[in-house]
Amino acid sequence: MNESLNFAPLRTLGDFVLSDASFGLPSVNDLEKWGNRVVKNLLYYQTNYFCLAGVLWLLLLLLNPKEFVQVALISVAALGGSKIIAMRHSDTFGSIQRILAIVAVVACLVLYMLELVVFLLLIFTLPFSAIFVHASLRLRNTKSKAVNTFQAAQLKKTPMGMFLASMNLVPDSAWIF
Repeated sequence: MNESLNFAPLRTLGDFVLSDASFGLPSVNDLEKWGNRVVKNLLYYQTNYFCLAGVLWLLLLLLNPKEFVQVALISVAALGGSKIIAMRHSDTFGSIQRILAIVAVVACLVLYMLELVVFLLLIFTLPFSAIFVHASLRLRNTKSKAVNTFQAAQLKKTPMGMFLASMNLVPDSAWIF
């Protein structure tokens, strides 16, 4: 598969959250409609969401630099350690999945001893929660509907489009072309 990766344009701040934006609670009775709104917003605002995640991670780094660096070092050490164990001792420990499980447990124990488990969860869940809340509450405007309809082939080749397609979260009707 030789597809080139495209990036969606960065939407204006006014369109994303300020004056031009309109928000509304989704209907929890119609999960299909709510899911469609989330997927369409994820595709339309994907570059804004990547920037939002980066800003949130930067804020966490600036507010808690020691904890952020400790979690990053433990994560890198866990990944590097699992690679070394897999290369040198795969006959002793077995499959790579077993090695990764052992290293993950050891890394979690180290994080627990350093009281960093909650911070690790915050690092991972805060950006995804903020993105999901925005994608759920943001009402689609005419421009986003037109872009999702007319640029469906280009959106399919974006990072978010590939991610959603790999998880089978994009309805077939979203890809017209």
